[in-house]
Amino acid sequence: MKQNKEKRYLVQALKKAKMKHIDIIRISKTNASFVTRWCNKNTVNNKKAAHWRKVSQYHKEMMIKYATNTWTDQGGSLRSIAKKMLINHHIKISYTTVRLHLKKHFKYIRRQTTKAFLDENHMNKRVEMCKSYVKQGFTNDNRGKKLAREVFFTDEKIFRLNHVPNSQTHRMRTNEKTVPFFLKKNYDESVFVAGGMCFGKLSNLYVFIENRYHEVKSKKRKTMDSILYKNDVLPLYKESFGKCAFFQHDNSRTHTAKIVTTEASKLFPCVLKWPANSPDLNPIENLWALIQQKIDMNPKKPTNREELLEIIKRTWKNFDINIVNKLSESFPKRINECIQNNGRSTKY
Repeated sequence: MKQNKEKRYLVQALKKAKMKHIDIIRISKTNASFVTRWCNKNTVNNKKAAHWRKVSQYHKEMMIKYATNTWTDQGGSLRSIAKKMLINHHIKISYTTVRLHLKKHFKYIRRQTTKAFLDENHMNKRVEMCKSYVKQGFTNDNRGKKLAREVFFTDEKIFRLNHVPNSQTHRMRTNEKTVPFFLKKNYDESVFVAGGMCFGKLSNLYVFIENRYHEVKSKKRKTMDSILYKNDVLPLYKESFGKCAFFQHDNSRTHTAKIVTTEASKLFPCVLKWPANSPDLNPIENLWALIQQKIDMNPKKPTNREELLEIIKRTWKNFDINIVNKLSESFPKRINECIQNNGRSTKY
């Protein structure tokens, strides 16, 4: 051990003397990886690998219980769990120990994002796009409402048995250590759907399932690519499009693929350009949120994917059309507010 420390001191001294890498290897009689590792460090001591503190099975169960309550209430953090363990069970552990133990039970534990919704480039593009909608007449009193009623809004949504807030629309405005963590259970089942809405109607709901496009690449994941979107989802939207004049979808990679843009231009008379990172301008985002709220308020909680899918389909089919109409007509107000806020997020 002492010889290793001496060699580390020697390597660092030769590096400070501005000697070449090859000369350091030759003089210190070490290999290249040893020199690369230690020449730029400020210390010669090796850091010991972190080990979690061993706790009893009862304490593990209590940590999982506190974590589940934290996840359900969307408040608290790993530090708050460690504090509860100290107060209630008189066991002093760090939040990293809590994290390491919970990782065995939960799929991931990530901190809620604290960055701003939009950067300057996004805000400028949002204002530019909204001004182009103003020129088309979307913000005029009478004509604006008529145009808004002719927009067919679309989007995709993942519903989970134990859902976490959407990172697009739920972001913290603080960098404090008390920012809550999202705890997602292992093997959590989900339903991935796509749908559209316009004034007076909802489209049929498309449910993404394991299909031939993803058997090899994604190992039967419930996902979407440009081929699936072009072949299955766009024709479904076309069936419900009716007499609408404008088609809207966001600019995700799937939607901006060349085969998709070409097909969309053939199927729909006018495809609206959409600014990046702008879920607040799309009324269907509020529709998804209301459906999720109805699922959460359901007295009989779904316990598997089939039950969750059944509730989603029933809620979508029986959704109040008056609320859909109000959401469609709110599009001009969203445009105006975005311009007034210089591209910053709106209240929607």
